[in-house]
Amino acid sequence: MGLLNLFSKKKETNSAKPNDVRNEREAKQSGFVLGVRYVFPVNNSENVFVYGRVIGTVTVGDAVYITNFGDDDADITLSVVIAIKQDNGEMAQTASHCNVNILLENVRKLPIKCGTVLFTRNAAATSVNDGYLDALTNVYVPHSDLVYKPEDADKLSLTDCQEIFSFYIAHKKERQNQDAERIRLNQKAEVNFVNLLVNKLLSAKSIYCVYNKRTNEPHLFTQIIRQEDGTSFLTEPNIMLITKAFHDFLSRKLPTEFFDVREINNENNKEIESFLGTTFYLNGACGIAVNLDRVVINAERIVARPDFSNIPMINRPVMNPDLMRWILLSGQMHSVETESEKNLFAFYSDMIGRELPKANLLVPMKYDGEFISEDETGKGIFKKDGKMIFSIINGKYDRQAIKMYTDWKRFKETMGDDWSGLIQKAGDMSNLFDCVINLGENENTGIYLTKETFDEMITQRKND
Repeated sequence: MGLLNLFSKKKETNSAKPNDVRNEREAKQSGFVLGVRYVFPVNNSENVFVYGRVIGTVTVGDAVYITNFGDDDADITLSVVIAIKQDNGEMAQTASHCNVNILLENVRKLPIKCGTVLFTRNAAATSVNDGYLDALTNVYVPHSDLVYKPEDADKLSLTDCQEIFSFYIAHKKERQNQDAERIRLNQKAEVNFVNLLVNKLLSAKSIYCVYNKRTNEPHLFTQIIRQEDGTSFLTEPNIMLITKAFHDFLSRKLPTEFFDVREINNENNKEIESFLGTTFYLNGACGIAVNLDRVVINAERIVARPDFSNIPMINRPVMNPDLMRWILLSGQMHSVETESEKNLFAFYSDMIGRELPKANLLVPMKYDGEFISEDETGKGIFKKDGKMIFSIINGKYDRQAIKMYTDWKRFKETMGDDWSGLIQKAGDMSNLFDCVINLGENENTGIYLTKETFDEMITQRKND
C-alpha cells in the first residue's frame, strides 16, 4: 500500500453507501485514524466491531476508508461507522484520542486484521502510517512479545513482519532486566518470528532491491562507527530491500545519481532465494535490511551457506565473497577526495590485499589438442604436443595482462561457454603477467594487479 499511493489506488470498492448527510459530515469533520488491533465479528450480521486507538475524533455516521496498509496490493474500501463502544462498555456518539470499539457496516467479507487502518479522506498520510504502526506494535510488542498464532502468520504481510520486528529490536533494551525464563521465551519467540519474516520474504511475489549505479550490483550498505576511545570500526555490509507496499514512498528518498531501485520478480517462488544466494555468497553481502531500516537479518538465516564438503576440491564451484565484498565497496565510491574518503579507500584496498592472495581465481583457458576427460578425482590428461591458450590482452604500461575471474557467474558473462576455467592463485600468475580480475563491461567490479602491487600486499601482511 504505502504512503504516496494512499489516496490514489486504482480500485475503490464500496461495502456501504453512505447518504448525503454522512458525506457532508465527512467533509466537515476534523478527520480520524484508527489502527485495528482486534477484530470481533457480530453473530448473524455482516457488521464487525474493530478495536484500536482513535487518533482524532470519530463520530457515529462517519464515512471511513479501510485498507491493509502493509499489504502489497491492498484495495481501499469504503464503510460507515454505525456504533461506538467505549472501554467501559457504554455506547457513545463520538470519541476522541482513546481506545475504542467501532462497529463498521457490511464489512464481514473484508480481510480486516491487526494492522488494518480506518481513516477519513482528510486524514494525513503520516497519521495513517502512525495508526498502522500503533496497531501492530501494541498487539505484538510488548504484550505478545512476538508470539503469534498460526492464523496470524497467514494474515501478516512481509511489511507487517518487518515493522513489528523493527519495533521489537528498538525496544529490546527495555527487556534486559527480565528474569532468565522470560528472556529464554523471548529469544525463542524472536527466532520463530525471524523465520516467519524470512518465509514471507522468500515467498513474496516480488521484492525491490537498491542497486549501486557504479557497480551495477546490489549496493552494499555499511557505516563507520566511531567509539568513545577514538577507535572506529566498519559495520558488516548488507543490501537493502524494499517491500512493494512501501516502494513508491521509500524509493524517492534515495539519491537517483547514486542508486537505482530494481524489482526482483519471484514468478517461480525461487528467484528471490537465488538472487539473495548470489548476493551473499558471490558478492559478499552479510545480510539484509528491509525498508531503509537498520535492523539486519544475517545472510545464513535467510539462505544457507553452500556446503561443498562432500565434493572433491577440484570440482567445487569457485566463489570468493570475502574478496568481492571489498572490491565492490571500493568500486561503489564515487569520489576519493576528502581525507575520510581517502582513508576509507585505503582501508578497502588493505582488505583486498588481505583476501586476494588467498583467493582461488578462474583463468580462461582453451586447449588446442587431444585431451583425456577427467576421472572420478577430477583430474584430466593433456596429450603431448597440445597447447593451452589463455585469454591475454594488452594491459597497462605496455605489458601483457591475463584475465582472471572471482566466480563462474562473472566468468560466463564475459567469456561465454567456449572457454574452460583453470583455477590459479593471483600470486602465481602475477609472476608471468599483469592480472586483470573480472574484466568486463564494468570496470568498477574488478581490479588490475601488477607483480609490484602483489608483492606490496605480501610485504604488508608480513609487517602486520
